[in-house]
Amino acid sequence: MTTTASPTPDCLLTTPSLPPSSRDFEIHRLALVEFLSTRRIAEQFKISQTRVRQIIGHVAEWMTEMLPLKAEQDIEKEKRYAIHLAAAQLQHQIETLQNYWDGSGDPKYQRQQTRAIVALARLGVSSHHLDSLATKAVPQNVVPSGPEGHEAETIFHSPAPQPTNTASRGAGFQPAESPSPPLSPSPFPPSSISPHPSSPP
Repeated sequence: MTTTASPTPDCLLTTPSLPPSSRDFEIHRLALVEFLSTRRIAEQFKISQTRVRQIIGHVAEWMTEMLPLKAEQDIEKEKRYAIHLAAAQLQHQIETLQNYWDGSGDPKYQRQQTRAIVALARLGVSSHHLDSLATKAVPQNVVPSGPEGHEAETIFHSPAPQPTNTASRGAGFQPAESPSPPLSPSPFPPSSISPHPSSPP
């Protein structure tokens, strides 16, 4: 009598394995993000290079299964964000290299800056779009007050004092004028004071 194996449910075939440990995630990041060699990773974590390769493959398979499926429109949005983020990073690098070039005069910083400018031009987007979006989204002169979830407090700034050009006081700010002292009361009653000077007899 022959027995037929029951088919395996599809849910068992697609069930992801147990999540990797924090150490495994760190090994995966060091290998594929920071490009450390398997030998250096093995020495750092006191394991064999073969075990390092196994961990990298296991984490990659788990991430592949757990990453959500997205529509074409969502993928295009993420691509646009990644491009604008890269443009902002290149712009920051250009400004940093300019500071190094101004401070040292070393031509290597100018060469690196030129390469960053070319890379930014190839992206074909403005490097200030993300900053512009953040400026539009956050109201001006509003800072959060209190714990999260509480309403923000609006701070109104008074105008700064204007500088004066008075030669006797030099460059600086015009001090506020002190109020005039109140008039002292007259010692004579109001009826004894004539509004017009008396004519001579």
